[in-house]
This record gives sequence, C-alpha cells and structure tokens, in this order.
Amino acid sequence: MKELIRYCGLQLTRWLGSRIRDCDSGEVLGKAIILIVSGKVHLIGYAGPPIVPVFLPQAKMTYWVCTLGFRRWQEVDFPRMRDTQRS
Repeated sequence: MKELIRYCGLQLTRWLGSRIRDCDSGEVLGKAIILIVSGKVHLIGYAGPPIVPVFLPQAKMTYWVCTLGFRRWQEVDFPRMRDTQRS
C-alpha cells in the first residue's frame, strides 16, 4: 500500500511538477512541486540526485525578493591528512 501511494504521488508530480534545473550547467535534474511556506522551501515528489539551494546573482540588489536556484550536491573532496603530530 505504501508503494502504491508513493507511485501515485510521483506520477502526480511528473504531471504537475516544475522542472528543477542545475543553475551551473542547465541540466534538468528532475521534477518537483515547489512549496514555499513561512520562509521554508519544500520540494514535494523530487526523486533525483541530491541538490543544494543557492541564491543566484541579480542585476538589482533586493533583499526581500531573492532568486533561488538549485545546484547538484558535490561530495567533499578533502585531501587525506595523516596525523603526524602524535608520533
């Protein structure tokens, strides 16, 4: 039953949802229904790769209306550091 509800929700999202594009490459990452409630952004039905919301640059500086974009989440790539202090 749970799988049926999830399947129906994803089909509804594919029909009604808006495309989520990567703001760097323009690649379509998936579809979702975007709800903004009391300053929080909710993506309903998104089943694509992990994404991070980012503020996009604007021509005119406004603080109450900001353009929001999405970027694919990059895995952290720190160099491997060995503990040489404790030897």
